[in-house]
Amino acid sequence: MVKTSKALKDVQPELERLQQKVFEFIVAKIHALRKSKTSIQILQQSILLKYKCLIIFLKEHGREIYNEVKATYIDTMNKILSAHFGTYILPMGKLQLDIATSSDLIGVETKSTGLSLGRREPLKNASAVFALGDRINILKEIDQPALIPHTAEENSQRYPYEVLFRSLHKLQMDTAASE
Repeated sequence: MVKTSKALKDVQPELERLQQKVFEFIVAKIHALRKSKTSIQILQQSILLKYKCLIIFLKEHGREIYNEVKATYIDTMNKILSAHFGTYILPMGKLQLDIATSSDLIGVETKSTGLSLGRREPLKNASAVFALGDRINILKEIDQPALIPHTAEENSQRYPYEVLFRSLHKLQMDTAASE
C-alpha cells in the first residue's frame, strides 16, 4: 500500500537524489583513504564515524547503494592492507635465522629454498634441525607486539621462522580486530 501511495510518488525522486548525493560523498571519503601517507585510523574515526548516520540512512533506505558503498570500502581496504603487509613481509625474510642448509634436510630442492642464506657448512648434529631448543620461548612471548623489521635489521638480529610467523600473524590479528 505504501509503494502505491501518492506521498511516496511525490518524494521518491528527492529520496533517490539524496541517496545519490550521500553515496558520492561517502565514496569520496573512502577514496581519500587511498592517498599515500594517509593515516587510515584517523580518517576512519574523523570521517567515517562522524558520518555514520548517513551510512545508516543508506542501509535503511537504499540497500543497493549501501552495498556499493560497502564494496568500495572493502576494495579500498583490501588494496591498502595488501600493500602494507607486502612492505612488512619483504624485509621479514632477511631477518630469518638459518637453522639448516639444504644438505641437512632430505628431499629439498636447493634452488627453491632460502635455507642456506647465512651458513654454508652443514650442521654438526643433523638431528638438531628438528630440536625445539630455545624456540619454546616463543610460546611464552605470544602476546608481545609484532616485530619492527627495520629496527631488528639495524641491530643485526635474526629470528627463527616461528618468531617471524608469530609476528606476522599478530599484526594480522590486530589489524583485523581494529577493522
